[in-house]
Amino acid sequence: MNPPSDALASDTARVMLLSVWAPPGAPWHARLVDVDAQAREFDSPFELARFLAWPTSTAKPEPSPGLR
Repeated sequence: MNPPSDALASDTARVMLLSVWAPPGAPWHARLVDVDAQAREFDSPFELARFLAWPTSTAKPEPSPGLR
């Protein structure tokens, strides 16, 4: 695994471990392990996308032109 380049690294960058299971005939499932070693389970790719777009945080997010 290569470390991120200085151009891509920032104060808001987060490194996570994502495991996705999508075997034929079985339900979709994913597990995300955050930098604090907290694991989160997702039964839908939409739940995963929602979490990645708006992670649970106590800090108020900065306005951005991201997902709407």
